[in-house]
Amino acid sequence: MFEIEFVAVRDEGEPQVLEKVTSRFVQLVEADKTAKSLLERVRHKRRAPTPDGYQIRARDGRVVVRYLERLRAQSR
Repeated sequence: MFEIEFVAVRDEGEPQVLEKVTSRFVQLVEADKTAKSLLERVRHKRRAPTPDGYQIRARDGRVVVRYLERLRAQSR
């Protein structure tokens, strides 16, 4: 299982966790697909702040994926 955290990035510190979802998937690729599909829903559901992306934590608490979509779009 993985924990999906929808995060906002403010300043240069660690991302701020806005919402958490526990994924029942045992494969990271499936948890990543789920996080991508839920990201827009979470953005529409929240008023402010909205998530810039997500990170996925393994059972041991390590961040194994971090995806920050809005920061990528701004840097183009």
